[in-house]
Amino acid sequence: MENRFGQVQNHISSTEKAEKILGFRTKTTFDEGLLKIITWYKDNKPLWEKQLMRRKVPVKNRDGEIVWY
Repeated sequence: MENRFGQVQNHISSTEKAEKILGFRTKTTFDEGLLKIITWYKDNKPLWEKQLMRRKVPVKNRDGEIVWY
């Protein structure tokens, strides 16, 4: 699949700024959160399975052409 217009190659996340500005501190580690979300998807398949048909979305590329992703 070709990249979408405006596609970001690398995603970097940090909660340091939220902690400094808002006093927000995470209660869940990345590994714990990942396990929770995997478990949720396994346990709730009927809820998200209906949404699979909506996975393709129209995106307008630089030339104005609509491409489905």
